[in-house]
Amino acid sequence: MHEITAHGFDHGVRDTLRYSHKFEPHKMDLVRGLYDHALGEIDRPTLSAKHFGEALKAMEEHPDWKKLSEGNRGAVVSTLKQHLGIVDN
Repeated sequence: MHEITAHGFDHGVRDTLRYSHKFEPHKMDLVRGLYDHALGEIDRPTLSAKHFGEALKAMEEHPDWKKLSEGNRGAVVSTLKQHLGIVDN
């Protein structure tokens, strides 16, 4: 099972957002804050595919989520899914 740890976020998710989706550093920091918030809400030390839906809901309900453009929000969701090994059917 794939999981995203704090280290994995900083060295996997963050790199994908920066280099594949051209996120600026302040946007990546915003996403990291949303990720940390989601982990706190679901009371987990790491994010797994099993808890992705709960974590996404927590991120979407956070006021900072709306600071991202629709395209950026889509990039965050797709990047997290990619790193968790979630495949949409």
